[in-house]
Amino acid sequence: MRLKKVFLNLVIIIFLVPFFYFGHQVFTKLFFNNFFVETPNFIDIDFSDAQKQIKYTNFKLEEIGEDYSNYDKNKIYSQLPDPGKVIKSGRTIKVWVSKGKKQTKVPSFKNMDITAAKILAEKNGLVVSNISYTYHSLDYNKVVASDPMPGSIVSDNTEISFLVSMKKSFKEIHMPDLIGLNINDARKIFSNNGLIIGNIDYIQNRRLQNGIILDTEPKPGERTKAGTVVNIIINKK
Repeated sequence: MRLKKVFLNLVIIIFLVPFFYFGHQVFTKLFFNNFFVETPNFIDIDFSDAQKQIKYTNFKLEEIGEDYSNYDKNKIYSQLPDPGKVIKSGRTIKVWVSKGKKQTKVPSFKNMDITAAKILAEKNGLVVSNISYTYHSLDYNKVVASDPMPGSIVSDNTEISFLVSMKKSFKEIHMPDLIGLNINDARKIFSNNGLIIGNIDYIQNRRLQNGIILDTEPKPGERTKAGTVVNIIINKK
C-alpha cells in the first residue's frame, strides 16, 4: 500500500513538472511578447518616417515639442521612453523634433571696445576663441576685424576671432608669401604680421591640393602696412 502511494506521488510529480514548465514557457511567451516589448529607437529619424514606421507596431507616436539641436531639421532628437527600454505594448512614445541647428548672423564688431565685443559675441551664441593685436589707426583696444566676417551666417557656438588695435602705427612690412598654404596656417601668419583677412574667393583647379591659397592681394613681397586688409583666393575642388 505504501509502495503504491509512493509510486502514485512520483507519477503525479513527473506529470506536473513538465506541465508547469511548459505552462510557464507559454505564459511567458504570450504575456511578455504581447504585453511587454522593447521601445524602438526613433532618434535621428525623420518625424514623417517615424510616423510611417509606427503603423507597423502597437505603439503610438506623439510629438511633444520642437527645439534647436545638433540634429538636422525634422529629425527626432529625443524620445520618452528611451530606446531599448522594456515597456508595455500599446504605450505612447513621446518625441521631440529638431528645428535644425541654431544659426546666427555675425554682427559688426568694428571699432567696438574688445570687452563690449566679447559680451555681444556671447549674446549671439558665438565663442571667442582668439584675440590678436595689431598696430592700427583705431583707438587702443578697439576691434579692427573679426573672423568670421560681419554678416556671415554661422551655427550656434561657432568660434570667432578678433583682431584688436594696440596703438597707432605706420609700421611697414613686406607682404608674406602665403601661396600654397592652407587657410589655418595662413591665419597665424596674418596674426603675427598684424594683417587682416578680407574677402575670400574660391576657384577650382583639380590639379592642385584642395584648400590651399592660390593668390593674395597685396602680392607676396609687396611693401604694405600692419593693419592692411588682404584678399585671398583659395582652391576648392
